[in-house]
Amino acid sequence: MASIMTPLGYQYNSCGYCKSDDGSPNYYGHSPRTVKPLHYQALADKGPGRLTTSPTCDTHAALTILYGTQIASFVISPAELSRLDSSQFKPTRNQRRVCNRFTSWIVGDDYPGKAAKLCPKSREEKRDRKNNFDVHRRIHEADYDNIPKPINPSTGKSIEPSHKLEVSLEPDQYTEEKYALFAHYQKVVHKEPPSRISKRGFKGFLCSGMAQTVYDDDGKERKIGSYHQCYRIDGRLVAMGVLDLMPHCVSSVYLMYHQDFNDWEFGKLSALREIAMATEKGYRYYYMGYYIHSCTKMKYKRDFYPTYVLDPESYEWNLFDQDLLTRMNTRKYVSISRERRLGIGAGDAEPEEVDGSHKAGAGLFASNMPGIAQPEEIKEKVAGRDVQIMYEKCVINLKNMQWDLEEMRGPNKSLGVIAEFIACIGIENVKDWILALSYMGDEEEEG
Repeated sequence: MASIMTPLGYQYNSCGYCKSDDGSPNYYGHSPRTVKPLHYQALADKGPGRLTTSPTCDTHAALTILYGTQIASFVISPAELSRLDSSQFKPTRNQRRVCNRFTSWIVGDDYPGKAAKLCPKSREEKRDRKNNFDVHRRIHEADYDNIPKPINPSTGKSIEPSHKLEVSLEPDQYTEEKYALFAHYQKVVHKEPPSRISKRGFKGFLCSGMAQTVYDDDGKERKIGSYHQCYRIDGRLVAMGVLDLMPHCVSSVYLMYHQDFNDWEFGKLSALREIAMATEKGYRYYYMGYYIHSCTKMKYKRDFYPTYVLDPESYEWNLFDQDLLTRMNTRKYVSISRERRLGIGAGDAEPEEVDGSHKAGAGLFASNMPGIAQPEEIKEKVAGRDVQIMYEKCVINLKNMQWDLEEMRGPNKSLGVIAEFIACIGIENVKDWILALSYMGDEEEEG
């Protein structure tokens, strides 16, 4: 089955990451629960990702947006998709410290001594734990179900940890409990005014992803779809990660937490747990979203090794090593494939800039965004192939359509809309998508 998307066009908006008013180019597409995980995986490997214009914007709250690889463009700083091979992950000293400190707080000061007397560990176990940090084992140590609770013979009661940590993977459905955490996070952490925080915005932003199902990989089943990973301490929801599970990756979409628990660094804790999930469940890759080199909030992504970033022109994954870091420190826009082709070294002076200028209303092809197919290439490779569009609930195949280059460059012409859509999703993915020229479906009412 094909996935369905309604194109909403290419336009400039302020950058949600860097808070710049200069604007950033985004390609908008509405695909509520109709995107198939396999097709989403193909888009993720090409660069687009999931976002909304603003997590609290009522005007676009119900829209799911697929945005191109240059979300921050050349005005701010190019954004590049980053991912980690979970099977090769090596936690840093700081990441190990964060995990151990949180576990110590959960079990408390009294529990270790009391529990050790009733269920002591062997020398080998103690030595192994001291000398080896197994992230898959350590990240789950604090889970209530994994903590031994021996019975105290003098009282007949079990020895309990100081706090009860429960982590659950739930469908991305709206609840008042989740919204309360979201509203607190947006107000306290992101300093959003109350007027920009709404239930509708929360539902559209974080409760309207892919439908949940199961992917069968040669008899090995794993969950796919959009989920909420909820962290509850002593029955209270204190943090929540929004995840898109695809056939071959765990994609981190968003994380929110209560300010009362800021000291425990849930950003790092949740990433470690999600990396462990990618390995344990067979997803392998952990997608950390976009990396914008000039954005301070994203610096932490470099600490997860080995991290790879997607080349915005060749769509090849390159290790984020010292060579790439030097290039990013030297210039605003970096494409390893382009620089290698031109013989540009890491420490060389910044080459001639890619023209990132854009006129309002000029459309995607006038943006000079690298990595997208141009009208000539689309005409050459797509002519004669199946291109399906949906209009008034009817699916039409445009296999024998006439590809006029001038009309393809017109963002307000039907052929221009189709051409921009193909450029965004990639010529190789055309067969998997139906382009809906009008949105059909029932809008969710305010709850």
